[in-house]
Amino acid sequence: MFSLIFILLQPQPMGETTIMADEIGQFKSFTECFMARESLSAALFGMPEGYYPPNMQAVCIPLITLEEES
Repeated sequence: MFSLIFILLQPQPMGETTIMADEIGQFKSFTECFMARESLSAALFGMPEGYYPPNMQAVCIPLITLEEES
């Protein structure tokens, strides 16, 4: 299982950075997750092939669910 996470870095005064992250979805395979990542960049930013603007990124993270741990 893989989780697609969208990450936004927001620079703040005094050199600090606020990090915001949101789970976009869960996928059975890395391939499905990566295809969703590319689709997200195209839908949000009109950027093909999974490119993201500065201060933003989406990543596919392996996920072990509670059911899988048992």
